Amino acid sequence: MIIKTIRLKAWLMILAGCSVGVISCKTETNNNESKGYSLAVINADSNKEITTSYSASIEGKQDIDIYPQVSGYIEKLNVSEGDIVRKGEILFVIDQVPAEFNLQMQQNSD
Repeated sequence: MIIKTIRLKAWLMILAGCSVGVISCKTETNNNESKGYSLAVINADSNKEITTSYSASIEGKQDIDIYPQVSGYIEKLNVSEGDIVRKGEILFVIDQVPAEFNLQMQQNSD
């Protein structure tokens, strides 16, 4: 008789525990829905900025060596590392004073 009572109490406790678990899950879901929470939709205010940072290294599709036809100092750099460039685009401007001086010297010697 005592064993049957203990088994009955054990089953009742298991049943009560499962019932509480099911009811609390349903209650939490109802509370989330009543508060407007949704897993599928994320709403953000328009005046707030959301940023995410990741560490990574980037390699270009193609690396090209550049050899200018004249020597000189770079006066202006029009691109940054990692920029996409197209054929014919001006990448940099070389200081023209030394090149013009050399040209005049060659023309005067002829």
